[in-house]
Amino acid sequence: MDSEELTPSSSSGVSTSGLTTVLDLAQCEEELVGKIKVTHRLPEMVTHGAQRIRTIVLEI
Repeated sequence: MDSEELTPSSSSGVSTSGLTTVLDLAQCEEELVGKIKVTHRLPEMVTHGAQRIRTIVLEI
């Protein structure tokens, strides 16, 4: 993959290249703080594991 193919969007935290979409969860997390209402309690193992995840790659 050439670096010119990768075009990050500074406003949304989303980068695209061909059929791959990369979401920067660290940036999205800051925007969502205070907007999420907790309706149930998740097991600690799930919540601690989710905190380590920072990037999701979606193949479209």
